[in-house]
Amino acid sequence: MAEFGTKKLKCKQGENHAEDGKDRISELPDEVLFFILSLLTITEGAKLSLLSRRWRMLWNQFIPRNLNLDGSKRLDAQFRKLFPPKACKAIITSETLKFVNWVNKVLKSYQQAPAGAIDELKIQFDLDGTYKQDIDSWVAFALGKKVKNLELAFIFRGWTRDVLYPFPPLNNNLNRLQLRSRTLGFPKCDSLTSLVLTRVNVTGEILERIIRSCPFLERLSLVYSLSLVHLNVVGPSLRLKCLEINYCEALKRLRLSATSLVSFKYFGRNMFMPSQINVPNLIELCIQLGNLRNFVYCNFPLPSAYISLIQKLILTVEVPFSRLKEVEDIQFPRFRHLKELELRVIGNDTASLLVFSSLINASPSLSELTLQFLWKINHQIEGRKAQKASKCPHSGLKVVKVVGFVGQTIDTEFCMYLIENAVMLEKIKIDTRNPTLSLFECFNRKIIRPNIPQTMINAARERAEQLKTEYGLEDKLVIL
Repeated sequence: MAEFGTKKLKCKQGENHAEDGKDRISELPDEVLFFILSLLTITEGAKLSLLSRRWRMLWNQFIPRNLNLDGSKRLDAQFRKLFPPKACKAIITSETLKFVNWVNKVLKSYQQAPAGAIDELKIQFDLDGTYKQDIDSWVAFALGKKVKNLELAFIFRGWTRDVLYPFPPLNNNLNRLQLRSRTLGFPKCDSLTSLVLTRVNVTGEILERIIRSCPFLERLSLVYSLSLVHLNVVGPSLRLKCLEINYCEALKRLRLSATSLVSFKYFGRNMFMPSQINVPNLIELCIQLGNLRNFVYCNFPLPSAYISLIQKLILTVEVPFSRLKEVEDIQFPRFRHLKELELRVIGNDTASLLVFSSLINASPSLSELTLQFLWKINHQIEGRKAQKASKCPHSGLKVVKVVGFVGQTIDTEFCMYLIENAVMLEKIKIDTRNPTLSLFECFNRKIIRPNIPQTMINAARERAEQLKTEYGLEDKLVIL
């Protein structure tokens, strides 16, 4: 991975020669020279290749085929030092220009080298449409180098405007890109297998061109696109295996007909049923249901014929229910072939995770369950007494993982339910090391990595030890 902000290598032609005029460094074995190249950044390696023909040949053999140009760590460091971001606009603008210039230099060094295709180009920074011309050239570079995996991750750190970069529809002549034209078609690209766009504006029309022009595209991920309204992923010859749509709030209609699709992920405020769906090989479903109350009044976003085929289900949901009567009123559809269930739950101690007991009971083939608890502590409300759901033995569940255990009523009673009903349980792992605040909580508290009080962690570990003793679990219960 290329590092943003590393010191530059200063070298002049002839500096690797001894006083007698002989090139001592170039006389070293290839293995030693390759090791030297492995210690350099991409820019430094490109400069070194200018020193001699042998260095140039070695660099062309060594030049990395995966370009991960990530400035997020430096960005996070600035964010911590200079919060709030509005108070440091000049500094942030300067950092952004440095990053853009650095990416341009790295890609220029690749362009000058006679190296062929690259496998991956990933660019991660807080950028917006202000830098459209530069980003356009990066996309053109990637397509010109026959990239396989292209990722533009323009992560939000609080200081870019909401003028997102518009993904360009390109024509077939990469030497004469007229990137601002809305009428051009996306070039045919047989190499592209994965496209990930985060905080990038792209319309359904352009995405459909891309799908048609990239016959080997297997993964398409879209995160926070404001211009995506209608999307048709339809075609008998599609090779698309994974489709991910996150927080594209303008999306109103989705037509999905892809027999090769095995994974579908949808996160958003509104849960809706695709207007057309044909996914006979779908085995993984990842959805955000928002508030679980919405599920009570809305249909599950897949017909029952496809639900029965799902083998892995990931749900991200906020649980508002607390009374056992409310919990038992919820009925999940039957997942006959579900083997792995991952619950990413947002809640506080007034809610109850026993609402998922009906989902577990509706999954007779379930063998592994993971609970990731995202703790909400902004509401200072007294906890409640533990409840017990109706007993329903489950003979398939063997492995349980609980991440973010806080030892309160909400997660303790759920662990007790699993221990009492999973009659063939082989292992339960309870991770108390780092209880996690929900993103909403982090945003409200203006923090990136919250520090959980050590007293809270100690109390959680003590409660887990009590469960181990109370149920005589011994080696079955592992506490982290």
